[in-house]
Amino acid sequence: MQFLCGCLIASVGFAAAATQTDDAAGMEIINKAIKAAGSGDKVAKLKAGTIKCKLAFQEGGQDIAIALDVSWQGLTQFRMDAEAQVQGMTKNASIIINGDKGWIKDEGKVKDIPNEIATVLRETTYAVRMPHLLPELKGKEFKTSVLGEMKIGDRAAIGVAITLKDRKEVTVYFDKENGLPLRTDVRVMDPNGRELEMQFAYRDYKEMDGLKHCTRLGIRVQDKDYTMELSELRAQGTLDASVFAEPK
Repeated sequence: MQFLCGCLIASVGFAAAATQTDDAAGMEIINKAIKAAGSGDKVAKLKAGTIKCKLAFQEGGQDIAIALDVSWQGLTQFRMDAEAQVQGMTKNASIIINGDKGWIKDEGKVKDIPNEIATVLRETTYAVRMPHLLPELKGKEFKTSVLGEMKIGDRAAIGVAITLKDRKEVTVYFDKENGLPLRTDVRVMDPNGRELEMQFAYRDYKEMDGLKHCTRLGIRVQDKDYTMELSELRAQGTLDASVFAEPK
């Protein structure tokens, strides 16, 4: 159970006052972020991609270290293969979301993901991937509203609320000086029907696969904090359908 909880946390990588403006102001901020990351063409290639992650935390008094191989394609396909070290033992699990279907493979056994958990996974992966979606945010199906400025750490930030039909609204905070995304905030309902406040902080930007991309992801779920190390980002263009198929 602790291992699966850790996998769910790993997949999930509100202080500004609303001063809403039109989409044009939001587009200026988003265009600056795209340029800072390396250009629209480069960021657009992250519509499908892979990355490696490492996460260490305590759960139930146990030290848990998880190595992750993460794959995604568009807004509806996501896969995470995890290997965990728990009290000297190695455990393996996979979580796959493919449209309205989802599966968990835990120590060789495959189960359908309950709808209430799959919904949380879809919303959190959508939110945490906002830096990958910058070119898509310029599409007419997205609406943007610029919020007031605030401080994130020692950086001045500008918030932009992002809305998309059938998705939770998310707020992305951009560095006012360099334009890069600093943090994404979202509220989701947990499987027990309770609202969770989640934050994903993008830290330590470095060049990966020709893009400026964070190498550390801060995850805050309510009052708990986690840090994930990221490496080996690869824009894939298109991934084979088998990556997101039901595991055997």
